[in-house]
Amino acid sequence: MDYSDLKMIQKRKKILRQREQLKGYEGEFETFLIEPCLEVCLPIKAVQVEGDFFKEKYPNVHERTKVYEMPDSEADFLFQISKDVYGSEKIEDIADSVKQMIMRLHPAYTFYGSHVEDTKNRKVGWFDFDSFGLDGMIYNFTFTTKAMGRLCMGSFHCERDKAVWWKPVFIKIIHSFREVEVQNES
Repeated sequence: MDYSDLKMIQKRKKILRQREQLKGYEGEFETFLIEPCLEVCLPIKAVQVEGDFFKEKYPNVHERTKVYEMPDSEADFLFQISKDVYGSEKIEDIADSVKQMIMRLHPAYTFYGSHVEDTKNRKVGWFDFDSFGLDGMIYNFTFTTKAMGRLCMGSFHCERDKAVWWKPVFIKIIHSFREVEVQNES
């Protein structure tokens, strides 16, 4: 066994110890209005990213996208709902198309799988994968669903080492989607 093998074994043991210490988010959730037609529950410490900070931190994200972030950028949550009514395409097919596009653009990313969750009032297609960040690996959880006939897409991100802790939170969030009736002011 050479020195590099020993360093790799030590690094893996350290990662396993860190994962064992992570218990998961046990805090409270709060309801946020993503669009006039969709509510979602996020961890209570999540704050919306707005203004110049939004443009600086997310330069390639459309202004209609709502971004919420945990303190210290531990995790972030992005939501976008299309303006147009979406066709009859199945959520599974939409999620798979997005996944295939990312796989073609970034073949080195590690993909874990695709799933469709039947929540109480909608289907949500999602997939998860690891991508490269400037200072480490990023865990990505991408979803698609429909709200009031419009396509809702989004993604949640955290450091890969914290994915075991955040993934159950991400799944809980997609189960919390709830359509609300838009009140017309006359």
